[in-house]
Amino acid sequence: MTYSFKRIVFFILLTTTISVFSQKEKESFVKQASFYHENDAFFAPKNEDDNYTAGLRIDLVMREFKFWQPFFRFNAENSKFYNHINFGFQSFTPRNIAAKEVLRDDRPYASYTFLSLGKTQLFKNTAFYSEFSIGALGLSLAEKAQEYIHQAKFINSDRPIPQGWGNQIENGGHLAINYKLDYLYAFNDLVSGNFVIPSVRASTNFGNYTTDIYLGAQLSFFNINYTSSALNFNEIVAFKNFKKNKTRFNLFIEPGLRWNIYNATLQGALFSDHSVYTIDRDKIRSLLFDMNLGVNLNIKDVLVLKYTLTRRTQEYSYGKSSHWWGGFGLGFRF
Repeated sequence: MTYSFKRIVFFILLTTTISVFSQKEKESFVKQASFYHENDAFFAPKNEDDNYTAGLRIDLVMREFKFWQPFFRFNAENSKFYNHINFGFQSFTPRNIAAKEVLRDDRPYASYTFLSLGKTQLFKNTAFYSEFSIGALGLSLAEKAQEYIHQAKFINSDRPIPQGWGNQIENGGHLAINYKLDYLYAFNDLVSGNFVIPSVRASTNFGNYTTDIYLGAQLSFFNINYTSSALNFNEIVAFKNFKKNKTRFNLFIEPGLRWNIYNATLQGALFSDHSVYTIDRDKIRSLLFDMNLGVNLNIKDVLVLKYTLTRRTQEYSYGKSSHWWGGFGLGFRF
């Protein structure tokens, strides 16, 4: 399965490269490159290194590709379209990472490594994002990254080297495909001067990695140098009408409810699972509450800095009551 995954990755990269060289040279093809890393160590003072322990996403934002893509397309006046190529991983661990044996009273080790094609569509008050990802459960990238960080003692010198990655969900590789939709509507000009901008968000994931539905309500505060914006969506390109070449800043808070339908990192692969340990569906919580906080700093439309903080309630009956993690993003516009 690992070999098949590599062939799929090679095919997508080849298709993207052909598309890049087929575009007109009169304008920049790549609009933005960003790096976003999530880690529970970023929530000080806690650093328990468990549950959702780390994630990485490298995102290239480009002009819209001119070939068929598996996305809905909505045409409206003054609409803008961008494509994304993403690479990344997510990793999950039990609370006791020093144990080599399977811990049947804790969360299983799990990871998802992926390559994805995405599209952002921007309208007057709306940002709509679609993403198709192909990846694998159970590859070694997350394991090697966590071992390296712990051996180098980058974050917390007291944490042991993880010993149980050989017990992860579908260790060795299992194909996983997911499709994501994310809709954000901003109520621009509802408050005089846009000091506060309320928004609503609806999103869904569908596939054999995760299937869920999310509904959230966002408030953005201290919106410096913004006029009409779909805030906090895919960094720079989400801001449709703003004061250009200015330093911009905002804070946001977004509570939301998530209906968890299927989660391979807890339940194992959807078909023909070979994991040594999974959690029974009747032990997994269907309704989760997320709380997202964050700050964005955009310097002269060139450099974007982002920090987020997320809390999620208990995911399974014998898990801890909630889990926190932080995220740091760095983006450059070309």
